[in-house]
Amino acid sequence: MIVPRDLAPALRAAAGGFPAVTVTGPRQSGKSTLCRDIFADHLYVSLEALDTRRFALEDPRAFLAGLAGGAIIDEVQRAPELLSYLQGIIDDDPTPGQWILTGSQNFALLASIGQSLAGRTAVHHLLPLAHGEALRFPHHPDTLDEVLLGGGYPAILDRQLSPAAWLASYVTTYIERDVRSISNVGDLATFQRFVELCAGRTAQLLNYSALADDCGISQPTAKKWLGIAEASYLVFRLPPYHRDVRKRLVRMPKLHFLDTGLACWLLGIRTADQLRSVRELGGVRGLQGTAEPRRGTPPELLPQPRRRRGGPGPRRPRRADAARSQSRHHASGATVRRRTSCAEASGGAGAGGRSGHRLWRHGAAVALCRPANSVG
Repeated sequence: MIVPRDLAPALRAAAGGFPAVTVTGPRQSGKSTLCRDIFADHLYVSLEALDTRRFALEDPRAFLAGLAGGAIIDEVQRAPELLSYLQGIIDDDPTPGQWILTGSQNFALLASIGQSLAGRTAVHHLLPLAHGEALRFPHHPDTLDEVLLGGGYPAILDRQLSPAAWLASYVTTYIERDVRSISNVGDLATFQRFVELCAGRTAQLLNYSALADDCGISQPTAKKWLGIAEASYLVFRLPPYHRDVRKRLVRMPKLHFLDTGLACWLLGIRTADQLRSVRELGGVRGLQGTAEPRRGTPPELLPQPRRRRGGPGPRRPRRADAARSQSRHHASGATVRRRTSCAEASGGAGAGGRSGHRLWRHGAAVALCRPANSVG
């Protein structure tokens, strides 16, 4: 079943002004289906097929000559050298909307586009389903737990598959295939453990040192592996927002998973009861926020914020705040700050005072300091 996607109007508008349109996003997010639905008059070619990819790599000119007038080239990151030859064709005939390119690897694809098709293509990202898009399926999630467990990959809702079974296959394919194609990761088991640790830190501050220590790898390796996960659209780093631009650049970002169903699966959460029990213990803090990271979830599906004990009203001042505050005595328009010793105030130890301690009097705030006559 094909449901309308929110990105469709932007793709049509981009095809009216650019000779090429590039759509990137995670695997199985619906890129090919969306492009073939919008640009139904274009020829479709997938570089996933081994013979087609070999033809494109061995003789790119003949391959593109067979696509005269434009086409949809799926998984174009499989043959990045093809974009250099496509640049010349676009320069000769810059008719808008001729070429539609899709890819599942952000890092490899955008690096090739930046070198060859800069200024010639419009780049858009298709993420898993937003909640509004998921509601367009006949069998859609009704509760927050179903939204978090099911995630937003279209195949789960379209074919009514078990999220746990489908995501298990998805992770296996990602680890064994995509990771090897993006980077030469030697220990795949450790890399999967690293991704699971990232799932446990979703919506939390990203601390590379702690993440590397927990996984048993070096900090540079942790940064490299996180870049791989980000390039394949598993996670994204949310930078801090401050009015001070400098703080936006130096403060720690937060780590978010793009799909909550995948994060739950990596954490071993398979049922709604497990999700509720773990969430009550704070084990999946922030999953509610990542269900719709940048496209708001309806209020009825969001958990209500906890009310502060004691109800609304002004916060009671803490003792430490009162001790640190500087109370001043105003007399004749001047501020007077007095400091006397405890012996002066109480007449010495014999009068029941604490001899040797200094008594600070700033109005009502009183604090004891170290004895003035103590040794060592």
